[in-house]
Amino acid sequence: MFSIIELEGGVDGGIIVQDCLQLLNNLLSFNVSNQSYFREMGCVPRLAKLFQFAQEAVPSYAKEQRDTNIEYAMRVCRLFVVPGGLGAAANQNAFFSAGILHLMLVIAFSGFSDFPVRAEVRFSPHVSDWFWGLLMGE
Repeated sequence: MFSIIELEGGVDGGIIVQDCLQLLNNLLSFNVSNQSYFREMGCVPRLAKLFQFAQEAVPSYAKEQRDTNIEYAMRVCRLFVVPGGLGAAANQNAFFSAGILHLMLVIAFSGFSDFPVRAEVRFSPHVSDWFWGLLMGE
């Protein structure tokens, strides 16, 4: 899945990237076994790569799709940090080690993405709980 996403240009890719991220979402949603497998197979650093994109203006025709792809990637992350979920602590540690927390903070407080993307990071209950849990050592 990540090979296809990379071939298509990461979050700067088109609808195929969005479809791949939606498929990942469907495979991982409410499935602790698949989430553990995802984490143990080293996919978290590959997910982190999606958030390492050029922080520069993109043409208006491509901006909406890029922001949609970023939001879909964030949805995948959010599946792993449901408060009280099985494996949530291991998931948080894996995401922290991969640098996803830092990358999401950059997205949340930078002006290169539109407001819905920044709001997804700042105000999503699961993500903000995740941030606080990591900061407080929970």
